[in-house]
Amino acid sequence: MVAIHKWVSAMMQYHELLKIVNPKRLKVAEMNEKLSIVRAKLAEKRKKLREVEEKIESLERMYREKLELEASLQ
Repeated sequence: MVAIHKWVSAMMQYHELLKIVNPKRLKVAEMNEKLSIVRAKLAEKRKKLREVEEKIESLERMYREKLELEASLQ
């Protein structure tokens, strides 16, 4: 009889715990989904930033070459 009482008590505690934990699990899943979307957007923005930085570097290189050319012509 004592074993059944312990088991029932444990099941009731487990049930009460799940009432607290399950909504949190759903929230975590929702937040992980949002996080993956944000990470994808961040990766896209970083790629665009890299492209812009490469373009700036290329333009700066061309500018220096033109300055050297101008100096050599004078």
